[in-house]
Amino acid sequence: MALDLDELLRRSKTRFQTSILGILERYNYPFEDDFVISMETLTYDTPDGPKQWGDLSIKELRKLFKVPYNIVNISVYL
Repeated sequence: MALDLDELLRRSKTRFQTSILGILERYNYPFEDDFVISMETLTYDTPDGPKQWGDLSIKELRKLFKVPYNIVNISVYL
């Protein structure tokens, strides 16, 4: 019985990893209105130049990038 459970868990883990990798490959590009944040420097580009992440509130970011109130997409690329 333990071997069966181990095998089932291994298969589940493999399916999960495959699904996550597929999702990452499918969406690993910047969307049109996303804030793209550099993980190395924690900065993002604005019309006024690069800004440090955390310096502005979400409300200020929405206003700066003219994003509708109910839509906020933040993409992070490694």
